[in-house]
Amino acid sequence: MGLVKKIVYRKTSSTLWERIMKLSYASFSFPKDMAIEDIIRSLSILGFDGIEVSAWSGYQTDISRLGKEDCKRIRKLARDFGLIINALGCHTAILEPKDWVRRDRIERTKKCIDAALQMDCPIVDTLSGPKPKDLSDGESWQILAQALGEVLDYAEKNGITIGFEPHVGNFVYELRTVLELLKLVPSKNLAITFDQSHFAIQGLDLGSILRKLKDFIAHVHVKDVRGIFPNYEFLIPGEGSFPFEDFFSDLHGFGYEGFITAEVSVMRSSKPGYDPYGAARLTYITLSNSLRKLGLRGKG
Repeated sequence: MGLVKKIVYRKTSSTLWERIMKLSYASFSFPKDMAIEDIIRSLSILGFDGIEVSAWSGYQTDISRLGKEDCKRIRKLARDFGLIINALGCHTAILEPKDWVRRDRIERTKKCIDAALQMDCPIVDTLSGPKPKDLSDGESWQILAQALGEVLDYAEKNGITIGFEPHVGNFVYELRTVLELLKLVPSKNLAITFDQSHFAIQGLDLGSILRKLKDFIAHVHVKDVRGIFPNYEFLIPGEGSFPFEDFFSDLHGFGYEGFITAEVSVMRSSKPGYDPYGAARLTYITLSNSLRKLGLRGKG
């Protein structure tokens, strides 16, 4: 397993880079029909440093809707409001036994790589998806390695890092399967997008896992949590009791210098009365306060 290449972000201002740890927000946390310019404006006003543009089906930034000019417009909007597009959320499950479906998903992921390049965005996030019921572990690894290998070849040609996210309920979901993936598909363009919530709801020791994966983590997702899988909830940061301060301290101690991207799971945002602006505000206050207590974020 080789070390992943260092992610280089475009600097927007000296103030942002003095904050040490930078905060971003996933656009899917807002309603599907909300315009990306309104999302970017809202995040800028709240104080976020970046945005993860979600290319999911049905959203205004669905990759099937985005052409070159759309990507350039989004890139300009982010720059005008002082935000960095730190990641593009693809999250298209490529572990799929049907050849034609898998081919469609690989091509969709490649389109996300094209869009990331046009947005001046260094990372495309994705995941494995669940293990197909009729496949053995060995067969699943073979399909995943082939599909991801093709995606990584394309990513390397375009200078994009694939942030692979271990996800509860997926084939790749915890430390053992992450290490197996990194061994089977060695690439300097393959990194880990570490979502603490998916490890926390399994009752796992995050500090120990971070220590073993520290050289491969290029992006971090965060959510609040309650309970243990399968009896769990994903929450807005600040609604639960997850120890973000301890987690950020570990990240910093292990040398992480990338973005921390907050998400509001559809599990939470689909509940009646969900306020997307209030969720983003609570998230920013919760996370920025935790970082400031550690001296990892300035006053801005």
